[in-house]
Amino acid sequence: MDPIELVVGLAVVVALGVVVAAVVTRRVRSTLAAERDRTLQVLTRQLAVDREATTRATVDTVLAVAGDKLGAHTERAEQHLDRRGEAFEQQVAGLQHELARVGGLVADLQRDKAQQHGQLVAGL
Repeated sequence: MDPIELVVGLAVVVALGVVVAAVVTRRVRSTLAAERDRTLQVLTRQLAVDREATTRATVDTVLAVAGDKLGAHTERAEQHLDRRGEAFEQQVAGLQHELARVGGLVADLQRDKAQQHGQLVAGL
């Protein structure tokens, strides 16, 4: 074989190798891009599911804490109301006692008045 034919043949083989490499590279890139897109879609869906689960767990936790705090506030309010009720009952009992004492004084005054009236009438 002639050296020129050999060089031309070698050039053709190299050119074919470059073309094959370019085609293979393009297909590999295309396959990798498609795989990357599928992976991104799967990860995006999983993130959405995880975010929803995390949000639901957070809401449940917030509701539980709020319920506990509401229960504690309700209990303290009931205790406060009980103490105020007892104080009110003590005040009412004191007023009833005072009213009974004033009623007794009024009855005494009426008796004294009736006695004095009787004495005045007897003296007249």
